[in-house]
Amino acid sequence: MYTKEISSEEVKNLLDKLHSLPQPPQEVVNKLNTLLNAFDLIKEPLLNYQQQDVIIEEKLSSITKKLMYFCDFVTEWLKENPEFSLKDELLELFFTAYTFVKVSDYYTESFRTHLLITKNSELLIRVFCLDSSSLIANSLNLGGSAILFSATLSPLNYYQEMFGLIDDSLLYQLTSPFNESNLNLLITSYIPVTYQQRQHSLTKIITAIYTMITAKTGNYLVFLPSYTFLKQVVVAFNQAYPHVDTIIQETNMTRIQQEEFLKQFVSNPSKVLLGFAVLGGSFAEGIDLKGDRLNGVAIVSVGLPMLNSETNELKEYFDNKQKNGFQYAYQLPGLNNIFQAAGRVIRSSTDIGVVLLIDSRFSTARYTQFFPPHWKYAHV
Repeated sequence: MYTKEISSEEVKNLLDKLHSLPQPPQEVVNKLNTLLNAFDLIKEPLLNYQQQDVIIEEKLSSITKKLMYFCDFVTEWLKENPEFSLKDELLELFFTAYTFVKVSDYYTESFRTHLLITKNSELLIRVFCLDSSSLIANSLNLGGSAILFSATLSPLNYYQEMFGLIDDSLLYQLTSPFNESNLNLLITSYIPVTYQQRQHSLTKIITAIYTMITAKTGNYLVFLPSYTFLKQVVVAFNQAYPHVDTIIQETNMTRIQQEEFLKQFVSNPSKVLLGFAVLGGSFAEGIDLKGDRLNGVAIVSVGLPMLNSETNELKEYFDNKQKNGFQYAYQLPGLNNIFQAAGRVIRSSTDIGVVLLIDSRFSTARYTQFFPPHWKYAHV
């Protein structure tokens, strides 16, 4: 909510469409050219110093003002030209610019500006928030009280801080309402799945998955940290076990395609169905496959976000505040994805299933300290 980006490419694309008109409105063309000039002024020093990617602490007031003036102009101009043939395209850029300006209005020391030269040699400007706790607290304080609840608010003190809750706010954790013995939690402490060791562990990973699905005929999901690794595991698994029916989450699936994917997880299956999906994606949360429509889940890796300059900036931000930056930027957000994916298995008091955590790091104190109470019976 407190992150927005805009690029010179968006402006150029609209300009190209305007120039294709028999008589493009010159006022709009001029405003867009003014915006492009503002982008070029920011891009020029990056090119001079051969910097493709830089993060700065300062708010870029110059481009923000130009975008604000552009929004004001479009608001008035469309009132006078409501039937403009490229109205929708102009409004699309308007809303992007307007949101960018509104997000920039919140700019504090916890914000950063990311300047990136794209593959098309265009400039992308992204304003992002490292710590939104004070902003969330301001919203919560508009009411007399607030109750926040979720099955994955763990560890509680971390979310208390992230939501800007005061130190004496009430924290309360209920035990699981389900029989703990209904969940068989297994950890493969012998399989390292760090980025450097994934290829070496590939055979062990697919063997562990196969062992899980052959224990009981049913429907299973395997969650992996990225599409790239997902494809590698799928290829290896299909080569080793071609007789197993597999389905795969594709990139940019429509709602209908997602529903078709889930429809294949039928009750009382007569043979094994194995689905592969991305950790943190649409099938890792918000789906409800009750009963024996889902018998188990395997989660490969501890779900750390991919290394990138923005997440590293987040790590450094909390390090500078004498916090554990790695936990805040990588470990705990990754664990949230793990808890969400594991939560797909037990959806009612009668559900029985297995969760297989494939990564030796899951068996270390660094991770077990954050496990929910009903995971205390994990088999390592």
